[in-house]
Amino acid sequence: MSAERGESIRLFRERMRRGIADGDLAADTDVEELATFYATVLFGLSVQAKDRVPCERLLAVVERALRAWP
Repeated sequence: MSAERGESIRLFRERMRRGIADGDLAADTDVEELATFYATVLFGLSVQAKDRVPCERLLAVVERALRAWP
């Protein structure tokens, strides 16, 4: 599972670097920090969903994460 999480973070990083190159993210965006943050949100949502946390609570987390997007 750790390898899968590492791959997820790598993919987040890759996409964010592309976003910087395309002008969608600021050039000074801390890619490592942002990728780690959103991967952690994703992993946490997965754990919460497996624990049958109500959908409304999961959606609230997603909405909060979207508000944090630079």
